[in-house]
Amino acid sequence: MVKFLKSNLAVVIAVFIISVVYWFGIASVPFHPDESTQVYMSADFKTLFTRPADLFWQPASADDLRMFYREIDPPLTRYLIGSSITITGQAAPEQDWDWSKSWPENQATGALPSVSVLFISRMGVAFLFPFSLFLAYLIGKNLKSSALGWLNMGLLAINPLVLIHTRRAMAESALLFGILLTLWGTISWRRQRFWLAIPAALAFNAKYSALPLALIGLTAVFWNFSGQQTPIRKKLLHGLIYAALFVAVTWLLNPFMWGAPVSAVRHAFEKRQELISQQSQVFGSVSSTAVLDTLNEKFNGLFAQLYFAPPAIEDVANYSVDLKQASLEYTNNPLHNFLRGWVAGSIILFLSLLGLTLWIFLLFRTKPLSRSSILILTALLLQWAAIFIMIKFPFQRYYIPLIPYVTLLVSISVLTASNLMIYKQVRD
Repeated sequence: MVKFLKSNLAVVIAVFIISVVYWFGIASVPFHPDESTQVYMSADFKTLFTRPADLFWQPASADDLRMFYREIDPPLTRYLIGSSITITGQAAPEQDWDWSKSWPENQATGALPSVSVLFISRMGVAFLFPFSLFLAYLIGKNLKSSALGWLNMGLLAINPLVLIHTRRAMAESALLFGILLTLWGTISWRRQRFWLAIPAALAFNAKYSALPLALIGLTAVFWNFSGQQTPIRKKLLHGLIYAALFVAVTWLLNPFMWGAPVSAVRHAFEKRQELISQQSQVFGSVSSTAVLDTLNEKFNGLFAQLYFAPPAIEDVANYSVDLKQASLEYTNNPLHNFLRGWVAGSIILFLSLLGLTLWIFLLFRTKPLSRSSILILTALLLQWAAIFIMIKFPFQRYYIPLIPYVTLLVSISVLTASNLMIYKQVRD
């Protein structure tokens, strides 16, 4: 490990400096009411070690609010927040945010976390940021060169969607880390690749939209690196171990399934479908663009949020007046809107499409075909498909799983253009 860090010392120093700046800006990020829910549910961390049976699903607990959240939301974020609150001696709020009440009413009931609790909760997930940056560098370096790694890391570090959504006490920081760790492991772990089930399961238990990574990890288990020879029997065994590990990690992180797993999972699926149906009715009654039903609407929502829309302070405008001052202060920082808008967004979109074209072109010019490139491109395709299938509402944070691929595609475009310019200068 020491040798590894020394060989990447410049990257480690850069990651440290960027992360310090990132952490200092945590308090400036406007509050999102869903943070209150995550902090409220973080009490599960302490309960898991003191009264684990309280977390088991039972028919009698079907209408319990905490059980409802255990059924519909993945658990990793609340454990990260819960551990940070426990370590620092803080206490999670006893009251969840009520969207039907005003901001002052929620504050009066104790649903708004204190400044210290909110900061500690955000740090509980934001501490993953430097690891995400370093993984972005390693992915680029593994695919092509250190230059691609630096570009990929730099673009991730300044992405406005990353800066706002991963600094909140919500799922996006753990999700981003899980995706990058899985992608890096997929293209670099040469032995006992069944361990890829662990990062893939962590990503899935951060956000269910990361499910495609489970298939990519399984594919990496069966697909050897060039020159490797593995008997088919051993591959099948490793595939079974991979599947068992993925299921085991998911089961261990979700104690609501421990008592009556079949009934709990069935009930959780039904509750999630009911929630989506209810949200579709509510949002659809407010705005015709708030629900993505057609393929065209899904395309528009994806490109708008991924490339053009400013960082989303809110998903819905329930508390715009209450957040006005914090929103103004946050958006006044030029870095928080960097490369957003129609002009800059169009450039980034063009570079993404160019990078994808160049990557595919170079892939088929290389013999044998690059295992790493095919796996990551397939991961991009499956993630894109999953978002189109699963996402019903154009909430910006739902598109975070695509950010690592966008930065990589743009990095490929920029690096290729730079190499062409250098080549032209040398030739001239």
